[in-house]
Amino acid sequence: MTIRSRGLRAALATMSLAATMIVVQAGFAGTAHARCIDVNRPEVGRITVAGVTYATATPRTNTCNNNNTETTDFQANEPGWRATYRWQNNGLWSSSSGGYNQSVNTAVFSDNNSHSLVLLCADNEGTVPAGTPPTYYCGWYDVAVSTSVNYTFAVVSEGF
Repeated sequence: MTIRSRGLRAALATMSLAATMIVVQAGFAGTAHARCIDVNRPEVGRITVAGVTYATATPRTNTCNNNNTETTDFQANEPGWRATYRWQNNGLWSSSSGGYNQSVNTAVFSDNNSHSLVLLCADNEGTVPAGTPPTYYCGWYDVAVSTSVNYTFAVVSEGF
């Protein structure tokens, strides 16, 4: 096999993977939401792709009370996957991650005006063989499928 044909094969494989990710994102749009819509209006949510729920997040009772602190329980729902709850305050992203299991984890964060961007992600990075690209599902209502964290579908949580 020539170097040129190996390069062509690698390029075709990469384009095929990219096309598959686009099809998965467009054809099986998922949902993800666990945030405060406003004071006393929590949303419980999940990341679901192609009918499989990979992660869930649930604001704790009384977290949407306008005291500038959000407390959300989150977990992965599939073996070998990890859930991560991410938030942005004043332009800085922070996160709380669980393990690659289905344990319930808690994210607690504060800001000065109960208004932050939030994002739920699920990934299998810690359980794929070496040299294999991980899969990340990140989003809110829509889910981005990629090989790293993607903040495209983050949304505002307010009134927490």
